[in-house]
Amino acid sequence: MHMEGKQHGFSREALQSDITRALKDVEDDTELFKRLLSSYPARIKALRDRARRTWHFDPSQTIMNQNSSPYFGEPAGNVTAVLGRNTTLTCKVKDLGSYKVAWAHMDRKMVLVVDDRVATRIPRFGLSFDSDRITWRLHITGVTKDDAGRYMCQLNTEPMQALAIYLRVVVPPEIDDDKTSRSTVSVPENTNVTLMCHAHGNPTPTIYWRREDDRSIRGHSPQHGENQTQGRHLVLVKVNRNDMGAYLCIANNGIPPTVSKRISLEVEFQPSIRVEWSLIHAPRNSDVTLRCSSESHPRPLHYWLFNQTPVLNNVLKYETKEEHHSYTTFLDLTVKNIQPQDYEPQFTSSETASSTTAKRIPEDVRSASGKSTVVPCRKERKERGD
Repeated sequence: MHMEGKQHGFSREALQSDITRALKDVEDDTELFKRLLSSYPARIKALRDRARRTWHFDPSQTIMNQNSSPYFGEPAGNVTAVLGRNTTLTCKVKDLGSYKVAWAHMDRKMVLVVDDRVATRIPRFGLSFDSDRITWRLHITGVTKDDAGRYMCQLNTEPMQALAIYLRVVVPPEIDDDKTSRSTVSVPENTNVTLMCHAHGNPTPTIYWRREDDRSIRGHSPQHGENQTQGRHLVLVKVNRNDMGAYLCIANNGIPPTVSKRISLEVEFQPSIRVEWSLIHAPRNSDVTLRCSSESHPRPLHYWLFNQTPVLNNVLKYETKEEHHSYTTFLDLTVKNIQPQDYEPQFTSSETASSTTAKRIPEDVRSASGKSTVVPCRKERKERGD
């Protein structure tokens, strides 16, 4: 036994001391002792390592700790970081002793940290570790897309030990303006139009469409109990004036914030004037208000005619007013202190670059009450050039 210990570099006294220490809290078992004393040194080394993990000896006071191998304290999970923010990768090592820890980014084949020194010139990477040198942290500030991938926490043992940690970089959604419809889209009435919206991010964003006024989108069924539809393209068939309005393209991939773009759909159509009554009754010396409504897009030029002459605002005689609601305009003409010469046909007119619409408003004297009167008028239409 003495010779066998010498051949493997062990003295009988050192071997006896190690075994005694390792088994000091174990019940004395004669048969176990005989087997241990007759074993070869490799088995003794395995016993040392096992005993070292069972009893927490002071490494500076025991020989077995000088020969024990470090090991990772716990498995590391994958890490998810948001683009532009900070993150930390953590590696725990037990029984490090005189061995060293290194961090490497395998996808870029780049060593980042060796022991307590940062090896890369990229200033966004940093290192910290606890005083007991068990927990090692790799800090990354301002995470970029290139930082994603597989990292290794490595120990310079023989053979080398390594712990893999995968960093996933998620990116909030962002609207791609180059592939998205302009903020304002104008089309003629009764034509088809396709609104487009593209967004990028990680994970890939989902695109939703909804109207800003929360009305349903014609030709599309509500989804998830809301007046919205899903997809990069929103197809509207034979649009009409009721389809006009603001549409919201919303991109969401679960990473805040959700983003959206407002696209205004304008439907162009020729002006039309609406009136209800064809005859207006007003007494002399009273005030009467003529009222009509006009629908058109783009918004036309409105004016009133009296005996084919435009009616201008006059504090003593005429007062005009317009009120706009989307593509509808309400027009009022107040005639003050009515006299016999005022009982002539009045016209209201709407004019765009492509057409002119006019409506005749007849007047008649049917009362002498002297009260002011507000009366809608009936329409007639004239095309440009008639």
